[in-house]
Amino acid sequence: MQIYNTIGIMSGTSLDGLDIVYVKIYFDNVWKHDILSAKTYSYNKKWRIKLANAKELSALELINLNSDYGI
Repeated sequence: MQIYNTIGIMSGTSLDGLDIVYVKIYFDNVWKHDILSAKTYSYNKKWRIKLANAKELSALELINLNSDYGI
């Protein structure tokens, strides 16, 4: 049986936070999954504002925001 333990990260357009999930994905005649853990880390006001305004940024400013976000 093929088994993959995977971490998925998503931030949607609602700007409520960063969703992180730990999942076991496996093939047992069909692909299946088990969610082992999941949590949302809420954005503070500063980050909600920064992310909401990202569409107005220049390319360089967007690169810097991406770098700051990754930290």
